[in-house]
Amino acid sequence: METNYHVNLFGSSDQQLAKLVTEYCRLVTQPELSSQDAQSITEILSYSRYDQELNYWLCQADQLIDYQLSTGAIPDYDLVVSSLSIKNLAYNLTRVPSHQVTFETFKELVTQTKLKHRFLDQYISFNEQDFSRKAIFQTTALTIYMIGWRPGQGTTAHHHGQSLNAIFVYKGEMTHRFPNQDEGLEPDKMPSRPGELFGENQLVCIDRKQYHLMANNSSKDLVTLHFRFGTPPDNMNWQTNISECKPAAIWSNSNEDMEEICRLMIA
Repeated sequence: METNYHVNLFGSSDQQLAKLVTEYCRLVTQPELSSQDAQSITEILSYSRYDQELNYWLCQADQLIDYQLSTGAIPDYDLVVSSLSIKNLAYNLTRVPSHQVTFETFKELVTQTKLKHRFLDQYISFNEQDFSRKAIFQTTALTIYMIGWRPGQGTTAHHHGQSLNAIFVYKGEMTHRFPNQDEGLEPDKMPSRPGELFGENQLVCIDRKQYHLMANNSSKDLVTLHFRFGTPPDNMNWQTNISECKPAAIWSNSNEDMEEICRLMIA
């Protein structure tokens, strides 16, 4: 079983660890290395001999790159760094039982999770009848997915039980609202009071059992990135069957399986 250091790779106070890991990934995924690049790799590896945390994350990067090579793919920097970022989030959210993770901690960790555009673009999809949801990553505690919204598509007021949720506007403009407690929340009716507008790169977080609703009231397509921590989605309204939707990761919550999860992400 691999040692789990629970290192907050992308939330380090001095960011030096993250800088070294991302620079290593950039160097080793290049099609050709200059002598200066090779020297830089050697220097980073020399630091890892005396730093267990750095060594741990470099090993994770190497495993992802080796897996890409074994499938005949060219190692891809964006895929590797995004996979490590998700792995970092998953580890740090599971340090304690899910019900002990506070809303503030969840929001902070999600805010630190930066995923590359080329990594996310492969998960964008649309449906003319309803919004289209596509899984990126899923364990028993954490689900990450993209939703594509055509103009006019939206949800009714709902909550996600004991799960914490975050919605990042990837492309377009989202209308979002937390209904007042005195509003009627009929399941087939969206309250008409205007919501708050969120533009690209803005984040909204939803607490446990907090009602909310969202819509694309603009004339352009909307794409949102979702992080759900707690219980998995209670339905299977995915764009494809999640068990067949590579490179999504399916159902695992043990540390020894985390490596395989990240491998599935880039399969």
